[in-house]
Amino acid sequence: MKKVTVYNHEAIVVGRVNYNENLVSWKNPSPDSVGMTKLRTGDFVLITKYRNRRWNAPSPYIFMGELISEKEAVELIRNSGNLHLLKKYGILQIGGNRK
Repeated sequence: MKKVTVYNHEAIVVGRVNYNENLVSWKNPSPDSVGMTKLRTGDFVLITKYRNRRWNAPSPYIFMGELISEKEAVELIRNSGNLHLLKKYGILQIGGNRK
């Protein structure tokens, strides 16, 4: 499985996660933000796909993971229409507040 490097808000590498496309749906068929996951620490990771502009690149895309807030995660999940991810990631209320 493809691994994606995760960066924090200071552009420091904080880990690697498995690639996924769980934000892609009929409502959002070809987003730049293709996937999301949650780390054991409770932090959310947004997986983004960028077009590789190097002519001799081995892959047409570059994949990057970045830490995002729970509020941002809820908004992305709602926009994708994949509401089952709210339960999967333990977000009990639509507003992103935990019990």
